[in-house]
Amino acid sequence: MIIPRFRTDYTGEFVVIKTTFRNGIKEQEREWVANPTPADATLNRAAVIGVGKSRSVFKWWKLQDHNGGLLGSNKLKTYGSGDTYKRMILDSYMTNEQNILVDIIELKYDEENLVYTTGSNCVRYPDHFYLLPYSPYLDDSVAAAYLAAFDGNKEIFLLGYDQDPANDTTSETAQLINLVTAYSNVKWNIVSDWNLISPGLTALPNVKSMTYSEFITTCDV
Repeated sequence: MIIPRFRTDYTGEFVVIKTTFRNGIKEQEREWVANPTPADATLNRAAVIGVGKSRSVFKWWKLQDHNGGLLGSNKLKTYGSGDTYKRMILDSYMTNEQNILVDIIELKYDEENLVYTTGSNCVRYPDHFYLLPYSPYLDDSVAAAYLAAFDGNKEIFLLGYDQDPANDTTSETAQLINLVTAYSNVKWNIVSDWNLISPGLTALPNVKSMTYSEFITTCDV
């Protein structure tokens, strides 16, 4: 179950950095991890980029240069997972994959971007990554979408989130349904030119499907 929480109420949390057993009793050493970025009250819209093939019809990496039209009122904050870090600078990136974390360190990608992961990975690679708030057990792609909602964005566009229309029980689909249901105050838009959207998602009242052409028009991309 996902609990709707927001960065406006988040100051940080304790993470376990060492566990030992003494005389049959478990002892844990904990460290306080502060919130790495203040809440931004001006946030409005976000694009979250997944790894589905449907994103291939759109040059999604160009979103790093999106200025949001007149006065930047429609500027998109960007979130991603998977291979998105190889093509663009994101406002927030999420991964638990060890090979990707090592690659990010070697590329020094974490020096210019907020990279989120689990507490254990933050301990394993100190001074490189940020703790995913409250550490919900989610696939990386869904955790990236969770971050967008947690940050307070009121409208979120999901790109490359391909689902099996005949199966609502896959891990990502089930987690997305729980996430969207929890953050019922957020408008969720699933962007795809292909019929790869779960009916379990589109049946939710705060979910809308749109084509990339509609996305481009809506967000002035």
